Amino acid sequence: MIVADTNVVLRVLVRDDEKQEAQVLDVIAREGVLVLDSVLLEARWVMEGFYGMSREKIAAGLVALLTSAEVEAESPYMVKAIQWYGAGMDFGDAVILAGANRHGADTLVTFDKAFIKKAKGKTSCAVRQP
Repeated sequence: MIVADTNVVLRVLVRDDEKQEAQVLDVIAREGVLVLDSVLLEARWVMEGFYGMSREKIAAGLVALLTSAEVEAESPYMVKAIQWYGAGMDFGDAVILAGANRHGADTLVTFDKAFIKKAKGKTSCAVRQP
């Protein structure tokens, strides 16, 4: 099994080094890769903070990567979290909600009123104050 570090994943998402991008695409095509949740978190942060990419472009790139046949996500629910992020939800909140839903939680409690509002209707997991 091959695990891709963040800087490897970034080469195919930001396309800023043709030679390294080609190397990464070759490894993915020949051997496949596992993308850890921590890599997704860091990649999103770098693409938004360093490269100034829009959340829509970040989400589209990450979803395309994770849904390709040669790539396995550590947590498949991250695809849904990334889609919610692309639609305007805070990334951390989206990951928490998707994880709660994946584990069958019926309620998620938070003091974050914006999270409660944005989570409404996304899953069967109710998001409310304690």
